Amino acid sequence: MELCQHGDIEDFIKNHPKKMLSPCDCQNLLFQMAFALHVAGDRFGLKHYDVKLLNFFLQSAKDPSIAEEEHPHVVLRYGVGSHVFSLRMHPSTAQVAKLADYGTSMTSVDKDWQPVTIGQFTTLENTPPDYLILGNAAQQGYGHDCFGLGLCMLHLFTGHGPYEEILDEVVCPENLKEELRNIWKHESYGVIYSVMYEKDDNGKDIEYQTLFDTLYRFLVLFGIPTNQFEMNKHGK
Repeated sequence: MELCQHGDIEDFIKNHPKKMLSPCDCQNLLFQMAFALHVAGDRFGLKHYDVKLLNFFLQSAKDPSIAEEEHPHVVLRYGVGSHVFSLRMHPSTAQVAKLADYGTSMTSVDKDWQPVTIGQFTTLENTPPDYLILGNAAQQGYGHDCFGLGLCMLHLFTGHGPYEEILDEVVCPENLKEELRNIWKHESYGVIYSVMYEKDDNGKDIEYQTLFDTLYRFLVLFGIPTNQFEMNKHGK
């Protein structure tokens, strides 16, 4: 993304003097990020599957031919149906957010509502909790991107990564880990098993810990979901 001179949003926040953006700047960026996902889905049926601040890049929205001290406020207009939204930005913070990294994306609508595959497990720390709770019964679709956008919002407004910074010291306790291990080894959680385990040279399972901590950190950050994920249909 050599044309986006300000790099990705995560590094942009880290390099900001206060390591945090103003609420107004956060609102403007969040709207642009949501709009990018809306257009990608509406025009191309695209599901990104790895929405995070590292995958949004920033380009200046200023007119380079106008001197900084003489530059007026920048106004970007976005149309959704019959509605027009205007984002007014001070020239010192006028940025255009661009969605990037489509390596895990899918545009095939015939996969919507189909069971998730290992291809939808991208940045494991950002895995939607319903994937970890439902296993093979979890469905492909736009939900993954919506959850990722929510984590981006939290990151934007706090200046800290939701899991790797805010909850860096929070790890899944061993008793819960053992319960999850017993559940995730069932055939109905085969997709999670394929993400978490691989064989070493001796044919023994190597277990990766990330998904244990990811689910536990979600519970610590947001609490136990009130939606019981259709237990009668999918089991506890």
